Amino acid sequence: MTLFSQLSRARHEMNRKSEKVLGMKMMTKTMMCMQVWLNFP
Repeated sequence: MTLFSQLSRARHEMNRKSEKVLGMKMMTKTMMCMQVWLNFP
């Protein structure tokens, strides 16, 4: 499984859980990409 597919799966999982609680999606694809880039040295 590629890194991108793992991140995409994680984003979908977070959105699914947050939609149940808050009624809205928390992570957009752009936000997820920014989080990944911020973790690179």
